Amino acid sequence: MTRIRPYYKNDHARIEQKNYTNIRDFLGYTRIEKPGKVKIMNRLYDLLEDYINFFLPSQKCIKKERQGSKYKRIYDKTQTAYARVLAHPNIPQAVKDQLADKYAKLNPKVLKEQIDRLRRQILAGTHY
Repeated sequence: MTRIRPYYKNDHARIEQKNYTNIRDFLGYTRIEKPGKVKIMNRLYDLLEDYINFFLPSQKCIKKERQGSKYKRIYDKTQTAYARVLAHPNIPQAVKDQLADKYAKLNPKVLKEQIDRLRRQILAGTHY
């Protein structure tokens, strides 16, 4: 039986948790048991990776300050993972150029339509 490939094998716990929640946001908590849907799910993961990294902004906690018995979290400005890579000084320019080329070819509306179509194919015939 074909296994669903992980996003990145050596990610730390926060990234693994984020991958899990991202997939659950799009597929829900339905158990998908049909081996024939693995290829469709892998294609969905590839599209989600581009959609999330290039077009969905997120906040990153940069500091926690203790105030009495509670902590106040301080976040940086909301931006996409792609924007963070472009702004990072230690990322080689070749990598940034490669990502910029990829970004220029992507269309968020088309990506979202493809994601929705694959999602419907995966969830077809599953019971909630």
